[in-house]
Amino acid sequence: MIDPLQLAVRFDFFDDDVSGDQAGSLEDRFSLGATYTLFEKDPIVCNLMVEYRLSNYENGPGADDDLNEFFARVAIEF
Repeated sequence: MIDPLQLAVRFDFFDDDVSGDQAGSLEDRFSLGATYTLFEKDPIVCNLMVEYRLSNYENGPGADDDLNEFFARVAIEF
């Protein structure tokens, strides 16, 4: 079960505002992804891919500055 599993971790830091913090700009993002091969039989391969992202934004007082996203995809290659 471990052989067809691939994991990936990524951290991005964004420094696009030279003059100071601006509301709505993306500060950083943490991503965790996984791909699992469901089956592989010539010439067809089926993969399940999932990704979780946590993004932090610079917002004004009282605004939510975190954005959580979850993506899932099934891919069939032939």
